[in-house]
Amino acid sequence: MVFAMSEVKYEVNSTPQAATPTKLVVNEMTTATVTFNGNVEEWGTIGGKGFRKALKTATGMTIQIDGKRLVGDPGNDYIYSLNNKVGIACNTTVYLTFPPVDGVSSVLVVPCVINITGMGGAHSAVGTLNHSVISNGEWTVEDVADGVSGAFAPLKAQAEKVVK
Repeated sequence: MVFAMSEVKYEVNSTPQAATPTKLVVNEMTTATVTFNGNVEEWGTIGGKGFRKALKTATGMTIQIDGKRLVGDPGNDYIYSLNNKVGIACNTTVYLTFPPVDGVSSVLVVPCVINITGMGGAHSAVGTLNHSVISNGEWTVEDVADGVSGAFAPLKAQAEKVVK
């Protein structure tokens, strides 16, 4: 399935310590790049004839999100407010909702740390607000309707393999 990134909805939980999340849409974000970060331990054995062995011992995800600073937008303002915070004050959950396939939308739910990576711009440009969403524990993919179909079902399958 091919879909336009402009159809993806990006939300952040602005009340991460509360029992019920307060989801805010983060507007004016222009790009999102997902990378997977695995920890792989490598070693050689005596008698292994020089061939190495490897085992993936952990996995993580980073979503680099770049966009424009929109003062007054609640989601954009919340992300911006994390700039001078440290520790668990930067922990939250983000939600990426992908367009429906056969009537089923997939939502990538990522408990994470938000790290502001850049702000500013040239004198004639719109100010930027760039940040990394760094997974903090296990992420999930949920379907808003029954079934495993959906735009992000391949990631769901990959995540399930990692967990097993």
